Amino acid sequence: MACDIDNTMEMRAHTQAVWYGAPAKMFCAPKSRVPKAPKWNYASPWCPAKGGWHYIKPFPNNMTDLGPYWDYVNKGGSCRDYDPIKTGGWDFCGGKGCASCPAPVFNRTGRTDTEGCCWYGRGIIQTSGICNFGKLNYYMGKRGHDNNRTVLYPDFDFCKDPELICKPDSPAPLKWIAGFFYWLNDV
Repeated sequence: MACDIDNTMEMRAHTQAVWYGAPAKMFCAPKSRVPKAPKWNYASPWCPAKGGWHYIKPFPNNMTDLGPYWDYVNKGGSCRDYDPIKTGGWDFCGGKGCASCPAPVFNRTGRTDTEGCCWYGRGIIQTSGICNFGKLNYYMGKRGHDNNRTVLYPDFDFCKDPELICKPDSPAPLKWIAGFFYWLNDV
């Protein structure tokens, strides 16, 4: 049931927290677009308030061409990720890319890219991973419909577009339905 990993997939989330120093929206991109993964530095730099000296308008939420955003991130951008950002910017851990947690059970060091990592948590319980999105697609989405089953979201391919759970034009209850689905099946 797991989704196939698509190393060419790229996206930027639609939502994020807005507390002081809150991180930018989650994203994933192939190595060709973002070769080294940054981490969010919540403490620096300080960002001027909207209308203040050197205020830079944030990137729009509905970016269709992510190229300008990737350029910004790759240059260690700051203060343009959301409004009203107060502080924060991208840090590349000394230029090497920031490693994720190592996976010692699988004898792997931490990764320093975001390629194939688009199935990060979404919705009320943070549905995440190719297995959970695959199950959602199989029982409630396009894959179930393609297998001639009656499903709640026959046109939603959660494997090809995991952001469907949080898109502004998606059905409002979907964030909760995805969470209840996980709870009922795995907890």
